[in-house]
Order: sequence, then C-alpha cells, then structure tokens
Amino acid sequence: MVLRISGQTPLKSTQHLLERLRCNTCGSYFTAALPEAIQQDGPAEQTYGYSARALMAIQKYFAGAPFYRQQTLQQLFGMP
Repeated sequence: MVLRISGQTPLKSTQHLLERLRCNTCGSYFTAALPEAIQQDGPAEQTYGYSARALMAIQKYFAGAPFYRQQTLQQLFGMP
C-alpha cells in the first residue's frame, strides 16, 4: 500500500467571462447566467464564495493565522 499526500494552495481563483449581448431595437443588455455549481457557492456579486469564507474563518479562528498572514501566503502562491 502506498500513501501519497499532494500539496495544493488553500484557495483557488477562477475567472468566469459571461457573454453579454445588446438588443439593437431597445438597446438593453442581456448577460448570461453563471452555471448552477458556481451560484451554489454564493451570488455573482461576491468575490469570495461561501467555501472560501469558511476556509478563511477556519484558518483564522482555529489555526490562529491572522488575515494578513493568509494574504501573504496567497500572494506567494500567485493569487490575485
């Protein structure tokens, strides 16, 4: 039996580009909806989803990592 533990960053960012169309008649804009899996993790207006907020709270209050230290760690991993 072999046990392999792999490392990855605590948080992962994904950019979603939504198609946006304009009606030639009325000039209104229509934007496509986010996929259902994305919407379950929080509204489109939120930068951080529910799962990311939960992980940050666990790191802060259970692991004792202040927010500035979490920010520095994410910057080292190349997170925006």
